[in-house]
Amino acid sequence: MDVVNIASGLGFIRRAVTLVYSATEAALHSYTQALRHHLRDTAVHVFEVAPPSVDTAMNASSSTQEKRPYVGIAPAEFATAALQALRENHLMAPIGLTAELHQASRGDKATFVFGQLNAC
Repeated sequence: MDVVNIASGLGFIRRAVTLVYSATEAALHSYTQALRHHLRDTAVHVFEVAPPSVDTAMNASSSTQEKRPYVGIAPAEFATAALQALRENHLMAPIGLTAELHQASRGDKATFVFGQLNAC
């Protein structure tokens, strides 16, 4: 048995205009790390897949409300990348632009990227 949590890049570096969403995604990221550690000596693998913005009606409408151009990957592209990451046993699988947020959250770039995401 495996556990697959679908997270968000905003769990790595928060966006102030999506405060609650970012906080819940950060909590999911933290929970996934702790669960993975807790189950490390079992046969259970705990995966975290973090897609970028995916081209769905929900994401397109939120982009319109924020008056910014919408950029998202196709659902099939996300699914292909996610399944490949799972097949290759990547426990942490940030996909597309989310990989950049994940990398930035792991060092000195975090403050810079936080500022960029929250520039108004």
